[in-house]
Amino acid sequence: MKEFLLTIHIWGAVATGVLVAASMTVLFLKKKSLYRRSAIAIAFGGAFQLLSGSVFALASSGTVFSFCVRIGLYSAVIIGAETLMVIAMHKNEIQYPRKLVFAPTGAGVFASFITFIMLMLR
Repeated sequence: MKEFLLTIHIWGAVATGVLVAASMTVLFLKKKSLYRRSAIAIAFGGAFQLLSGSVFALASSGTVFSFCVRIGLYSAVIIGAETLMVIAMHKNEIQYPRKLVFAPTGAGVFASFITFIMLMLR
């Protein structure tokens, strides 16, 4: 089961990395019509990583510290990419899709918080 969860998590990381790279390319090429779609894609990729990382952490025997470090790394990449999207969208007067970004991100953060508590209680 752990191997299956790890495989899903790794493929999610690859997909999220591709989404982030594609979004940065969109920013670099100034494809303004794709900014909203890119911001949403980053959010869903990040949420998937937070959720799959949480499930994997609960299924494995990792420490609270290693979980926090990994979640911190995922979050830093996603927050950095989203921040660049927000800045570009603000400069170009494009409305940022708050609800579509914050809903999946909030679910991922909530799952990470619950996982943190459960790992602390082990």
